[in-house]
Amino acid sequence: MEIVQFAGLEIVLAQLNLVQGQRWSSRSDAGLWCSVILEGQIDVEGTSFGRRTWQGGASLRYYTDGPTDIDHTSPTTADLLGVFLRVPPEQIEAMFGPDMDVMQQRKPMDARTWEREPLIMSLGWQMLGCSLTASARRLYLSGKALELLSVMADGGSESKTKPAPSIVGVARGRSNKFTMRGRDCSPICKILQACQNWHWPSGSMRVVSVNCSSCISAPPSMRS
Repeated sequence: MEIVQFAGLEIVLAQLNLVQGQRWSSRSDAGLWCSVILEGQIDVEGTSFGRRTWQGGASLRYYTDGPTDIDHTSPTTADLLGVFLRVPPEQIEAMFGPDMDVMQQRKPMDARTWEREPLIMSLGWQMLGCSLTASARRLYLSGKALELLSVMADGGSESKTKPAPSIVGVARGRSNKFTMRGRDCSPICKILQACQNWHWPSGSMRVVSVNCSSCISAPPSMRS
């Protein structure tokens, strides 16, 4: 578990080796939380959460007014990989301005959730796979954290107005096909094209192909 505090953000990178039945408790401080479960499975229970099971591919955003106690149980023996961001209450207005009230509306029981949102997952893997050190690592992680925060604050890339490009990812030897829904998919296509040339760490997800027929501004190599 690595915790990075930088530029008003708290960034938690989790790589836990869990065994079936393992239990522990944690306390989450007040603020806006954005959580991305990249791989694994975890059962959580708390007064403000109720009881839920989160699996790899799940992402959620919520705001809590005070410390939140959460009980965790691992239902399987497996690695749990995830990225968690917190914006402290005193930073909410500075970051979101007039939209701060919107960010504070989603409480834990009514968290905004996504399932395998491709751009969110891609940013999470980039953060977890960062191999930089010292100040360069802190700068990189804070930049990616702000990018991830902006995507989750904006609602992901949801829209039904355009056909969806498809992205094929490979994670630990398994093929996963994700669907991306974008109001304007061309910026996302450019990000994904860059991701194809990214030096991914061994065992992490990487973009191996992008097939986009809906984006007229995408490079020819990315169109179907």
